[in-house]
Amino acid sequence: MPLADNLVSLGDYWLKDAIAQNLIEPLVLPEETWARLPLEWQQFVSRDDKGLVATSESTELKLWAAPYKALSLVIVYRQSQFPQSAAQSPFQSWRDLLAPELRQRIALPDHPNLGIGLLQKLETGSFNTSFSSRVNSSASTPQLVQSLSDELSVPFAQLNRQVKTYDAGNGLKSLINEDVDIVIAWSSDVITALRRYQDLRAVVPAEGSLLSTDLWVQPKGATLSQAAKAWIAFCWTAGAATQLSVSGRGISPTFLGNESDLPEALSQSLLVGDALKNSEPLLTLPEAMQSAYISLWRQLRTSA
Repeated sequence: MPLADNLVSLGDYWLKDAIAQNLIEPLVLPEETWARLPLEWQQFVSRDDKGLVATSESTELKLWAAPYKALSLVIVYRQSQFPQSAAQSPFQSWRDLLAPELRQRIALPDHPNLGIGLLQKLETGSFNTSFSSRVNSSASTPQLVQSLSDELSVPFAQLNRQVKTYDAGNGLKSLINEDVDIVIAWSSDVITALRRYQDLRAVVPAEGSLLSTDLWVQPKGATLSQAAKAWIAFCWTAGAATQLSVSGRGISPTFLGNESDLPEALSQSLLVGDALKNSEPLLTLPEAMQSAYISLWRQLRTSA
């Protein structure tokens, strides 16, 4: 395994800030190593010096990280509360969360990017929206908040009626304690709970989910040794990727977009079939839009 000063692990949510604050170096790997990673994931870690994806063809991009494990946002529920759906999940779509009988029965993460991302999924079919590209880049944060509010206040009201609690990290505990019947949570936490509590079920709708990815990055000033390069390449081999997926309670990005290569050991993964093909990482937002997300989420939650 590589020395600690060669590589460190980082969640993709922090990649933009790590680049912008000059905390990490671009990853220089052989082309044959990068070729093991699906093109869409190469594009996801290709950023400019502010940590953003390209806004024009002239923007110079570099490869900054090596994704090695993806986690999925999943719907978890207590089967005993849905006995009529024993043979099939009651949640075939994210919009099933809006069913009238689910009012005040759901726990959602209290996070602006996840909350607004889910609203966008309900409205447009994607956790990522083209909204930011339709807003003047010089718009102020208050203008962005107002534009977002105009577009998302109605879907928020629809979803908010269903929510009993917004929680930063204890949604599963609320489910286990029977305070709620449904929770939206990350697969890594969910898989552990499923093994302990027989009444719990989890599903990723076929229309796909949101992915959070763990990355290898090179700290600023570190020298990427041959051992570190070999380690990244090893993580993207079929055997290692399978083990990382199983032990890490997620799935290697090398299998995303390459479902035909999915090993038998992962055939029972939450991310299989259309759910695998249609899932997506949350794209990085420009600073003004991120500030607008935070302000809007606070505004929506306060007025609810």
